[in-house]
Amino acid sequence: MDYRLLTDTPAQTIYAAFLEAFADYFVQVKMPLEVFLANNKRRGVDYSASMGAFDKDRLVGFTLNGIGSWNGTVTAYDAGTGVVPSFRGKGISKELFRQLLPELKIKGVGNYLLEVIQENVKAYELYLKLGFKVSRELDCYRSQINGLQLGDGDFSTSICEVHFSQWLGVKSVFEASFDGHSNFLPSWQNSWDSVLRLANAFKVFAAYDKNKCIGYGIIAFKSGDIAQLWVEKSRCRQGVGRALLRTLCLERRQEEMVSWLNVDSRATDAHAFLKSINFSKLTRQYEMEMAL
Repeated sequence: MDYRLLTDTPAQTIYAAFLEAFADYFVQVKMPLEVFLANNKRRGVDYSASMGAFDKDRLVGFTLNGIGSWNGTVTAYDAGTGVVPSFRGKGISKELFRQLLPELKIKGVGNYLLEVIQENVKAYELYLKLGFKVSRELDCYRSQINGLQLGDGDFSTSICEVHFSQWLGVKSVFEASFDGHSNFLPSWQNSWDSVLRLANAFKVFAAYDKNKCIGYGIIAFKSGDIAQLWVEKSRCRQGVGRALLRTLCLERRQEEMVSWLNVDSRATDAHAFLKSINFSKLTRQYEMEMAL
């Protein structure tokens, strides 16, 4: 087996191995090449910090890593680790990780971050053995739009789309309000950094009381993926969240799906809200980290 960085590996080769490795995954993974590449861009995937296992010229295992800042530390984010079925049980995932660590340290990476579906017990146990620790649990929700109970639009405060030039202003409002209790930090793929990497795929809408931003929502309008939804603590249970979500859903057709992945399990208000409007829990993940 030959292990090497994916710097010069064609995108089509990586994509084909990805589809084969995840064909029997816990959650169905199907996407065209352009979506695969867009997802990698959103997650900050750096192919020179990603490793592949090759059997002759065939890519049979891989770890795709995003590189960015996480809680003030240069961090590698595992955007996808997989091994094709016929090569499993040979220690490839463990060896990929072992060979990656020196490469990541060369790049100044001080932290390694990943998410793993809780049903994927083998992967979870492997990460524990490698030295990762659970930092939090994340719940994933999904619903068909016409199955949501969003009310009749009686919220009177204005909601409008936020121009790209004003996104960072909305971001600063959230950061100034953050207390770790009434709101939660978005996961890597839903962070502002990830949204900004693929800005043309997202729309941001904000709720205003006079000139003050009291909430906002971010949606990937083609996929229906809600990246963030936030309401100021003092304005919760006043219809702001429903109004924002109703506006986000207008970017999709009624028979289409919307999802909100990686909601912090400790965010009890957010979970109560999602259940009250008829979102269904899809799965739960562990977010895990390891200092390098």
